[in-house]
Amino acid sequence: MTHGGHQQGSAEVPMRAKLNAGAGVMLGIAAGLCGLAVGKPVLATESWQVLLTQQLQTQQRCVLDKILFVREVPVGNIIGLEGRIRCADTREFDFKRDHENEKFTIRLCEPTSVC
Repeated sequence: MTHGGHQQGSAEVPMRAKLNAGAGVMLGIAAGLCGLAVGKPVLATESWQVLLTQQLQTQQRCVLDKILFVREVPVGNIIGLEGRIRCADTREFDFKRDHENEKFTIRLCEPTSVC
């Protein structure tokens, strides 16, 4: 069958399938990127995240669910890190590290204290 001088048929279906598959991949990537912004579970990719995740598991028996916020704290030539995380069991901890080669200081955020 022809439409507008072009033959419709099996050659057109694979092109549609390819376009749909490509759109699905792009949507998946966009959803993954947006997932980090809206608080989906964090995949530890940076070295400090790996170390923090291990330290939380060892010291607090916390399975990291998400990083609520993190910021760099410059002091002279040194850049420290601080932030807050949430465990899978809903506990929240503040973390801080003044130097790159130090362990994190981890403090439980309790409802009665201001974190």
